[in-house]
Amino acid sequence: MWSECVGGVCWRSVPSFLFNWSSCGTIKSVDTYQVFVNKIMCSPCEHCPFRNDGSFSGLTQDRTREIAHSLMADEGFYCHETVEYEDESNKGKVTNESKLCGGSVVWLEKVRRGGVMANFAYRIAVMFGHKEILQKIDLNSPVYDSFEEFIDSGLD
Repeated sequence: MWSECVGGVCWRSVPSFLFNWSSCGTIKSVDTYQVFVNKIMCSPCEHCPFRNDGSFSGLTQDRTREIAHSLMADEGFYCHETVEYEDESNKGKVTNESKLCGGSVVWLEKVRRGGVMANFAYRIAVMFGHKEILQKIDLNSPVYDSFEEFIDSGLD
């Protein structure tokens, strides 16, 4: 069990496994609870992997599938421009300055029933001070319209 209190809410009764997401390398441990107070981007950055206008390429289909499944499994996904890359492994390290990916926010709104609020990681972030995100999401952003389109955007 995790015994931290965040934003006036005590998480003593919440099992730590709910906060130990790792399949996409997004949240490595419960020690980095700053995820709850990090900012959420409202639209994709210029080179976001969720963009469907050709401004990003380089992920394999296995990686796009991994990202999509992790988002559907309630994990967060951070903007690649806001994580630190320490070596050639391309595994980004989430910092206090990292922001949840705007492209993934728009994509979740388009493809998941209940939108971004159906994803646990994003719902927690909204609960902890980012309620305005729901009004600021740019649904006209050039983002894939389906799960399949995003997966197929990856390189074979």
